[in-house]
Amino acid sequence: MTIRGMTAADEQAVSDLLCACYRWIAEPEGYTAEQVGFLIEERGSLETVQRESREQQYLVTCRGESLLGMVAVSGNLITKLYVDPASHREGIGRALFEAAVEAVRAAGFETVALGTTPATVPFYEALGMRVDGHKDHTSGVFSGRRTMLMEKTLQPKA
Repeated sequence: MTIRGMTAADEQAVSDLLCACYRWIAEPEGYTAEQVGFLIEERGSLETVQRESREQQYLVTCRGESLLGMVAVSGNLITKLYVDPASHREGIGRALFEAAVEAVRAAGFETVALGTTPATVPFYEALGMRVDGHKDHTSGVFSGRRTMLMEKTLQPKA
């Protein structure tokens, strides 16, 4: 398994991965059809991946030719971290998180932060993150949903 910067050749595979992950999380998260449609058509679209990857650092992890996961970092914020559902519980999410933390640390930040659904809080807590608040969405397609805000203080690299 390797983690590297996303290239233009990876963009469609990243879009496909995001859409597969959004479909996979829809039921356990209780997303409506409208919310799933928004995630797939907007957040997971090839155009969004291309646009955001110019503004954020996108890292991918691969095994051979297979793309297994991705993480996106903007400043000290992890904006996305997704692993192919068929590859869960293989340490890929942890490896991507650690690569994102290293990118944040290398950029000179002392904390790493992210927003996540309540269901994924235990995963991030196991990686040393702590809940630092929440955001209740009051408008738009996710109105009525809550995003948990998490943060971790980074130790200086030894």
